[in-house]
Amino acid sequence: MEPTHMLPETFNEMSELTVSHIIGLDDVEEVRRLYSTFIPSEAAAKEEFWKEYSQKEELTGKKASLAIFVASGTRRIVPREFQLRATTALCSGKDALIDVGTGYGKTFCMILPALLSPGKISLVVSPLKKLQEMQVLEFQAYGISALAINEDTPNDPKLWEAIASGQFSVLIVQAKQLFVDKGHFPRVARLLGNQKFIKQIIFLMIDEAHCIYTMGTSLYGLPAFRPAWNYLAELRAKLGSKVAVAVLSGTLPTHIKSIVKQRLQLDNDNLSLKFTGPWCCNSTVHAENPLDYSFYLPGKLLYLDTVTGVKYQGALTDPDRQVLKGEAQGEKRSAPQKNRKVAWRASLASRLAKWRHNTWNQDRLRAVRPQYFLLSNKAIDALVKINPSSLVNYQQITLAIGETKDWERKWAKEIFDIIRQFDAEVGVLEEQDKLEEMERRKRQKEEDKQAKEESIQRAFQQASDSHHHQAQALLISREEAMRRLQQLKDTAGNSDSAFQFRPVEKKINMTNAFETDTLRRQQEAERKAWGALARMKGRK
Repeated sequence: MEPTHMLPETFNEMSELTVSHIIGLDDVEEVRRLYSTFIPSEAAAKEEFWKEYSQKEELTGKKASLAIFVASGTRRIVPREFQLRATTALCSGKDALIDVGTGYGKTFCMILPALLSPGKISLVVSPLKKLQEMQVLEFQAYGISALAINEDTPNDPKLWEAIASGQFSVLIVQAKQLFVDKGHFPRVARLLGNQKFIKQIIFLMIDEAHCIYTMGTSLYGLPAFRPAWNYLAELRAKLGSKVAVAVLSGTLPTHIKSIVKQRLQLDNDNLSLKFTGPWCCNSTVHAENPLDYSFYLPGKLLYLDTVTGVKYQGALTDPDRQVLKGEAQGEKRSAPQKNRKVAWRASLASRLAKWRHNTWNQDRLRAVRPQYFLLSNKAIDALVKINPSSLVNYQQITLAIGETKDWERKWAKEIFDIIRQFDAEVGVLEEQDKLEEMERRKRQKEEDKQAKEESIQRAFQQASDSHHHQAQALLISREEAMRRLQQLKDTAGNSDSAFQFRPVEKKINMTNAFETDTLRRQQEAERKAWGALARMKGRK
C-alpha cells in the first residue's frame, strides 16, 4: 500500500473523487492505490481474493468498490465478495446465477454492473409493480437513472423517445411487456425489434427467477399463471450472446434451478459463477447438504453431515474444512420449524400413495412384490413430515425412511421430484393466499376507515341534536320562570302589607336559629377539648 501523497493530486481527498472519475480510470496501479487508500481495510476484500483474477478483472472489481463507496455518500458502502464476483463476471461478458437469501444484497449484483456501464442499458425483469417501484428507488439512490415499465406507464411520445435513446440506464420491466400478449404488442416488445435499441443493452437481469417455473409453467393441467416468464429464452436469443445474463433469486431449490438453467440456456461450462449462499461462492454443491441461508458464515459455506448431524465450515472436498463448536453447531440457536405444515400433509400423502400405486401397476414383479415394498404407509407418514426447506437431495429420502442403496437407485429420485414439485405448487398457492390476504386486509382497512368516519359523523349529529334540544328546553324553562315571577309580582302587588313582610320575618327567624345552633356547637366542641386535655394530664 502506498501513502496518500503518492496519489494523483486530483484524488488526494475523498470529496474530490467522483463516480465518473473512477469509471474513466484504466491504470491498474492507480486504481490499486485508490482502493488501498480509501476503502477501509476491515471491509475490503482480502488480497487472496484478487489473486484468482486477471488484472483486467481486478480493475473491474476495485473500480466497482470505489464507485459504490463514493455513490453511497455518507453510508460508505463496500461490496461483499459475492457481489464483486457477480459484477466481475457480468462486466466480463459472462453469465451469473446468484442464489442468495432475501436481504443479503443481491440487488447490488445489479447495481454495480449498471454503475460501471454508463451509456448502456440494463434490462431488469421483475414480477411485481411494488417491487419495481422499490428497485427504481434503489438504483436512483446511487445516481443511476432507472424507470419501471408496466401497464401503468403513460403512452407519452417524449417519454418513449427518451427510453429508446437510452436516457435511462436501467429499465425494470414486467415479463409480459416483452412479448405479444392477447394480440396486444406492448411498446417494449416493439422496441426490441429495433436493432439500434438492442445494441444499447449490455445486461439482461432476471430477478426472482424462480417465477420462470412457479409462474411460467403449466402444472397439473392448470394454465401458467404468467406465461410470459416461460418465453424469456426467446428474449435471450433475440438479444444475442454479447448480452450477459444475471439470474437472481432467493428461492431456487435444485429442481427449479435445473429448469431455470435449461430454459435460459445457462450452460454449466460457460456459467461463470453459481452462488449458493449470501456470503460466498462455490462452483459446485457436493453430496453433503449446504445449510439454510441463516447458517452461512463468511469465507466458506457451512455444510451439514446428514448422518452425524455435525456442521462443518467448508465442503467435503476441502482439506482445510473445520468442525464448528458450541453455538455455531446450533446449541444455542432457536430451532427452525421441524416439520411440514399439518395442513399440507394429507395432500402430499395422497400424491405419494398415487405414485406408489401407479408404479406398482407397471412393475413386472408386482405379483410377488406388494405395494408396501415400494413405499410403506409408515414411510409416507415420515416423508410428509419433513420440512420442505431441509429437503435438498434425494439421498435424504433414503435416510428418512431407512431404506437401502438399491432401493434408492430405483425410486428415491422419483419420490424426491414428486415432493419438490408439490412444494413448488404449495409455494405458489401460499403466495396467492398471501396476496389475497393483503387485499382482504386492505379492503377491511378501507371499510373500517369508512365505518369510523360514519360513526364520527353520527356522533357529531347526535351531539348537535342534543345541544339543540337542551337549548330549546332552557329557553322554555326561562320563559316559564319569568311568567311565574310575574304572577308572584302581580299577586304581591294586589295583597295587603302583612303578606309582603312575611318573607322578611321568616328570614330573621331562620338567622336567629342558625346563630343559636352555631353557638351550641361551639360550646360542645370546647367542652370536648377541655375534657380531652384533662384526661391527658391525668395520665401524666
